[in-house]
Amino acid sequence: MLDGPPAGKTIAIDGKTVCGTGKLTKDGSVLHIAGTLVSELNLVIGSVGCGTKAGEKAAFRELIGLLDVSGTIVVADALHCSRKSAKAVVDAGGDYLFVVKDNCPRLREGIELYVRGGGCRRTAQWKRTAGG
Repeated sequence: MLDGPPAGKTIAIDGKTVCGTGKLTKDGSVLHIAGTLVSELNLVIGSVGCGTKAGEKAAFRELIGLLDVSGTIVVADALHCSRKSAKAVVDAGGDYLFVVKDNCPRLREGIELYVRGGGCRRTAQWKRTAGG
C-alpha cells in the first residue's frame, strides 16, 4: 500500500505487449500498455494504453504528467533516453535513470569516456553482476 506520494522511492516505467489480446480483436491487433511500478513496494501505481509499441514514448510522458513523481527516481529503458522524456521527469520534480545504448551514440561515447577517465569513481560504486 502507498501511504501518500512515493517521494524517495524508485519508479520504473516500462511498456508491455499483452499476449493473447490479438485474438480478441477483428484485425488481430494486440494491446500495448505502459505500466508504472514503485520498485521498493512491488506496487503498480498506473498504466495507460499505448495503441502500438511506437506509442510507448508518448504514454511514458502521459504517465509522468498523471503521477506525482516529485522526489523520486524514474527508471526507464533505452527507448526513453531522450531530451523530451528527461525534461518531462525533471519538470515534474523527479530525477531519472535511463538506459543508454546505441540509440544515443554520442551520449554513450561521452559516458564511456567519463567512466574510463575515472570521473565517476569519486561519486559511485560499481558492482558487476551476472548478466550485466
